[in-house]
Amino acid sequence: SSRRPLYARTGIFWLALIINFFIQSQAQSGEFLIILGVGFSIIPLNFLAYASLFFSGAAYPSRLLIPLSVGSVIVTLMLKDLPISFTLKALPFSIATAVPLLYTVYIYLFKKRERTTKLMYVNAVVLSLVAIHCFNFAFFRMEPEAQLWGWPIAYGLYQILAMLIPAMTLEF
Repeated sequence: SSRRPLYARTGIFWLALIINFFIQSQAQSGEFLIILGVGFSIIPLNFLAYASLFFSGAAYPSRLLIPLSVGSVIVTLMLKDLPISFTLKALPFSIATAVPLLYTVYIYLFKKRERTTKLMYVNAVVLSLVAIHCFNFAFFRMEPEAQLWGWPIAYGLYQILAMLIPAMTLEF
């Protein structure tokens, strides 16, 4: 029974990720629809941080991350019709998706370092790469060749997580 919360967190992450990829694959026309499609990434990446923090024994900072996520939706809706670049319109979602991952990396590498295993260090590297990729969306998504490298990078990172999260679960 002590493992059930971990299994539930991990399962919710994978379910949200599958739904996320479906939504993003359907939201490919129009700048605002593309931004909203990627905005759904907030959900699985928060669950990824939630599950990953469990391994370190750290609490998920819901008082910070949930308002950040909600705020990013509000700001994105406010920016939608302004004559500004795609990057500025997409940046709130990039920040809201990257911050939970970067917080987890901070916990692993600094705050709970004594509990961090080798697999958790690898997870910290992968989470850092996913966080960087969150910003790639805002900066490069509207470049014509971005989808040629953006989707494979995201898919590759999630494949690494597909092996890493179960390995960390077994180790835990």
